[in-house]
Amino acid sequence: MATRYKNYLSQSMMPKQCADAFLIEIYCETKIDLSIVIRAIKGKLNKIPFQYRLQKAAGYHQVFIPFKSIAPHVDFQEMHFINIIPNRSEAEEVNPLTVVFGFVGFIQQSPQLQERISLDALPNKSIKVLVWDLDNTLWDGVLVEDGADRIQLKKGITEVIKTLDARGIVSSIASKNDHDRAWAHLSALGLAAYFVFPEINWGPKSQSIQRIAENFNVGKDTIAFIDDSAFERNEVKNIHPEVSIFKHSDYMTLTELAAFSPQTSSESALRRSFYVAQQKRSTVRCGFDGEYGEFIKTCNIQLQIRCAQLTFIDRIHELVQRTNQMNFSATRYDREMLMQLIQDQSVATFFFKRNG
Repeated sequence: MATRYKNYLSQSMMPKQCADAFLIEIYCETKIDLSIVIRAIKGKLNKIPFQYRLQKAAGYHQVFIPFKSIAPHVDFQEMHFINIIPNRSEAEEVNPLTVVFGFVGFIQQSPQLQERISLDALPNKSIKVLVWDLDNTLWDGVLVEDGADRIQLKKGITEVIKTLDARGIVSSIASKNDHDRAWAHLSALGLAAYFVFPEINWGPKSQSIQRIAENFNVGKDTIAFIDDSAFERNEVKNIHPEVSIFKHSDYMTLTELAAFSPQTSSESALRRSFYVAQQKRSTVRCGFDGEYGEFIKTCNIQLQIRCAQLTFIDRIHELVQRTNQMNFSATRYDREMLMQLIQDQSVATFFFKRNG
């Protein structure tokens, strides 16, 4: 384990004046008892290495060790290594111990994000995807520690998810959790169907957000992320500054914000089903042995080309406001301008509609 972290720590070591904590993210299904040793490989011989005993109950933990506790023991001009040693008796050594580590390294905790995001900081574009954390955000409690029977959904959160879903804003998940256990609990709560392209794993949430954006095929400036942890919010914001960030306590206000109140039509509530179909196609595509064009043919997708009429103005207006990738002029026509174009005899306006 010392070799595994030696290069990583030497390359990512922050300057002494920048780091203010050492973070260890850890998950284990049994109680945790580890010894942590940090020192410079060629540091002063009279310096005693930093030593820390990490003892936690089974579950997932973020352990923050203050930088000032480590600094007296480390020469920061040298390459470092870290030893992580299980404290186990000979009898316990017979049974294998599986420990999952997330982030391990120095971090800068401050300055933190503002406690409440300014409305002026919200994007001009409507939010298309809201990414939820689970523990202490969607529900009160930590699933892997408290168990499914002891955690409760936050009051009113189901109504928020359903309201946004009806507006065409689809929910997803970025949670550090045991995937099978979390998904089973979401299913038992009757909420699993509302989450598309969920990322439930032990990796950095910035990477989960990146994959979610790619799977939905949307710009990151149309994604919002809500989490109870300041560290997680900062990690995502530093990597993806375009993403709108919210604290867990802001969830009841989301439906009131303009960014979460896009122009809607009768098809808005069906948007999640479109993404679910896309998710299924992606799964099938991964198992398809052939060219992409041949795969598209097997999907039997049928499109209708229709002349734009005022009877379709709600849907056309919604698509014009939400579509970014095919808007080559970057012009966003308002409802009145679209009505004028449709009624203008010198202009031919068409739209595509998928059958089924």
